[in-house]
Amino acid sequence: SNVKFSSGAHKGDYNWKKDIINLRPSYSSMKEFLMTVLHEIHHALQRKKLGVNAYEKEYQKAGDLAVHQGRDFHDDNKFEEDAEKWANKHISIWMKKIK
Repeated sequence: SNVKFSSGAHKGDYNWKKDIINLRPSYSSMKEFLMTVLHEIHHALQRKKLGVNAYEKEYQKAGDLAVHQGRDFHDDNKFEEDAEKWANKHISIWMKKIK
């Protein structure tokens, strides 16, 4: 994946069509930065595993399911929840590396 820094409302996002991780130019802490990077890397790994079209289709289905259950398309999307769990699982390893 390529990485780009640009301002935006979100901490980061992943463009699965172009395989680009977009990050803000600054974060409140190193931990917030690393959590964001890890979260977006998980999306990139899932895209690589599933392929571009299948990733988009499955992400959309997960978001639609969340909405059908009265929840938020993005925040309650299984892909987002899995990426957050994966980032939380790996954050301590990376925090130790930068100390």
